[in-house]
Amino acid sequence: MSHLGRILVVSFRFPPQNVAGCIRAIKFVKYLARHGWNVDIMVPNGSTQEGFEEELKHSKISIIEVQCFKPFDLLLNIFKKFKRQSSMDKDTQDKASSQLSRCTTRKKSLFFQILLLLRFPDEAVFWRFHLLGAIRKYLRKFPDCKLIYTHGPPFSPFLAILSGNRSFKRKLIFDFRDPWSKDPEINYPFGFLKSWVQGWEKRILKSGYPLVTVTHQLAKQFQMLEPSSIGKFSVITNGFDPEDFPHEIPPSVSSQFIMAHAGNLFTRNTRYFLEGLQALVSQHPVLKPKLKVLFWGPKDLTTAQMIQDLALEQICEMRNPIPHSQLLKEISDISLFLLFQSYGPIDLVALPGKIFEYATLRRPILGFGWDGEAKRMIENSGWGKYFTESSANEEVANKIYEYYSLWEQHRLIPFGKDESLLLVSREHLTLKLEKLF
Repeated sequence: MSHLGRILVVSFRFPPQNVAGCIRAIKFVKYLARHGWNVDIMVPNGSTQEGFEEELKHSKISIIEVQCFKPFDLLLNIFKKFKRQSSMDKDTQDKASSQLSRCTTRKKSLFFQILLLLRFPDEAVFWRFHLLGAIRKYLRKFPDCKLIYTHGPPFSPFLAILSGNRSFKRKLIFDFRDPWSKDPEINYPFGFLKSWVQGWEKRILKSGYPLVTVTHQLAKQFQMLEPSSIGKFSVITNGFDPEDFPHEIPPSVSSQFIMAHAGNLFTRNTRYFLEGLQALVSQHPVLKPKLKVLFWGPKDLTTAQMIQDLALEQICEMRNPIPHSQLLKEISDISLFLLFQSYGPIDLVALPGKIFEYATLRRPILGFGWDGEAKRMIENSGWGKYFTESSANEEVANKIYEYYSLWEQHRLIPFGKDESLLLVSREHLTLKLEKLF
């Protein structure tokens, strides 16, 4: 394979964190290396390849650890020790005066405010100084490196690289995830910080370098924040890696029509699905023993209460979280995947990676949330049906019954079209990224 060039990837959150942004980056890195690029990844010291050795073993990738001071972690450890000591001295505390108790409460409050400030808006702020020195040292060693790619929230590493580029003069590509300065859910500890965050974000948006984001709606949000960024964004969605999934779609072997959700349910609205399910069994009582819903993940008390209120305990079962590898073993029993979004502003622009994994497993998706990017992706690709807040229970019940009828006739799986899946494979998405190089 010919050598296409050298790329430096700067990642504050690379392995071992198993979160969406890191998975996206590691898949890009994996396929860039396989396509012939030499890829070096700069990470904070303490980051490892644990859990990713198999992922990267066939790729020409080097990990470069850079010193990173993490005062947040340091203070958090101090607090944990203080908490342990406090529990040991509980008898003494019970005898303490109320004034001392109020003093301790104030100290705790002050301590957490300090923690919040250290972590806000981006705990990588203490990495930037060591990072700049490390990049300069790296470029002296590898002057053939023409490109720096970084991902994540658009703050400390982005700003450090942008300011340092006055001296090391390389092409930069910023992969954005979150428009923090526009997010109404952010709790700014002090008012002046909001203007700081907006200023930092605008510096990146006005930089003139290629900008990459996940959805068209997210790109529009950034462009509203800084009109000069119009035309600079390339949209590269989340996707799936075919190597993570079995090549053959196993047939459904269960005697029940199993609907499954894997992941956290906190802040996610399951009411429309459960009410639709209740409407279905009311219309067709004979279906009740043939239906099963599995919720794999931390137990959500709100959902558990709704299940009880709607008398769906015989159908719905909450189970412990399930790893991805185990989900693949369970797939032959599952006929329908459930997707719940949180009905917040982020849902208008979010495109969860879970959608692509569900679609790859060739089961239909039943989604619930706002009328945003996820709805358009699922319905335009023919991967299932997505319901918004205005949906009636009967609509949900009818769609579940439609999928059940197809399953009963052995016509449900495989579901969806191969062509739409090929466009969102990680390798194809990496080719789109390469065009920016």
